[in-house]
Amino acid sequence: MNNNLNTNDDYYIDDEYNENVEFEVAKDKKHFNPKLFLIPAGALVAVVILVVIIRAISNNVSLQLSDLYIEGAALDPEFNASTYEYNLTTEENTVYIACKAKSGKAKVEGCDEEVEATTEGKTHEIKVSYKKKEQVYKLNIVKEVNIEFAVSGNPEDWTANDVTLNIEATSPNPLHEEAYSFDGGETWQKEPSKAFSSNTEVLIAVRDAEENISEVQTVVIDKIDKTIPKVTISKDGTMLTATVNPSTSASGYTYQWYKDNKIINGATSLVYKTNGDGVYKLIVKTGAGKSGEKSYTIKTETPKPSGGSSSGSSSGSSSGSSGSSSSEKPSSGSSSGSTSKPDPSKVTGVKLNKTNITMKLGSSTVLTATVSPSTANNKSVVWSSSDPTIASVSQTGQIRAKKTGKVTITVYTADGNKRATCTVTITR
Repeated sequence: MNNNLNTNDDYYIDDEYNENVEFEVAKDKKHFNPKLFLIPAGALVAVVILVVIIRAISNNVSLQLSDLYIEGAALDPEFNASTYEYNLTTEENTVYIACKAKSGKAKVEGCDEEVEATTEGKTHEIKVSYKKKEQVYKLNIVKEVNIEFAVSGNPEDWTANDVTLNIEATSPNPLHEEAYSFDGGETWQKEPSKAFSSNTEVLIAVRDAEENISEVQTVVIDKIDKTIPKVTISKDGTMLTATVNPSTSASGYTYQWYKDNKIINGATSLVYKTNGDGVYKLIVKTGAGKSGEKSYTIKTETPKPSGGSSSGSSSGSSSGSSGSSSSEKPSSGSSSGSTSKPDPSKVTGVKLNKTNITMKLGSSTVLTATVSPSTANNKSVVWSSSDPTIASVSQTGQIRAKKTGKVTITVYTADGNKRATCTVTITR
């Protein structure tokens, strides 16, 4: 019994002890504050983040250039920090390259130095680096060879001959064996000259032994006129009218009439009213000096006496006839005092639609001639210019302005030699 009691007492004591211990532990847990541990932990995290940021900032170094300057050449395109390839041409043998990085920590290679330029071209690199990172700028450098040349032989005045153009070239490099082109570089030849038989545009270029080609120069040949005028003459009453084939030429025509090989002053059109017997001749010249001519002989035939009559009887017959003619009274319809009506088939005048014109150099316009009366049988007209080198006129009335100045355009009627004029002023 006592043993059991002791056993129970021991159990009781142990049980009470355990409760006290648990109470004390619970008491201690009740007074524990976990925030005390967050403060140092937060500080540690902040330190770590700060280190990361500092390292990130220190590693974030710009690898771009802030400036790039080339002495003796221009960049294409213009410099921009985010553009990493450029082209440049120069006439110098070397170019000096200067540049600067945006960041002072970055290392720059390929700057502040002279670089050789070649006609074949070369690529120069500028490297901007920091630690293991690198950015490369490329400069494609080409030496430009300036081949200069002059062209001679193109005439300023009209010519009826071929025109030979001559090239005189200078180049820093030796010229190519076939250095000269007269068609813009399509074909090349050894000779620095070439002949042309007609007006044309010539595209001239020169190249050197390294295949560098000059700029193409355009030469306009426009003073060749090989026209040879062919002249024919027709007669209507006392009027001589000339026709020229072709009717016009590039350099224009001038006209001059002669009588018995003597110049007739003022007779400078295609029509001429004769004044008696003689040999009339018209010479037509182009502005280039080629000419054509035609003569027309006028001779009044003396009536021959009738057969079997003596000269005396002929003379008597003539005077008798004359006397009879003089003594014969005119009929009332043909009286000298009467007024006859004009023939509606004959030309009485001509008018132009314009009498004064101002034209720009190189332009053209058309004059219109109106022949009166409207019932006239022959309304043909002939045109002429007082100076075809300033302004020419075709036989259709078209005027072409060739150089500055003033001319008179005249239109003549083939019937009656009526005329009208227009003053033409050529300006730039």
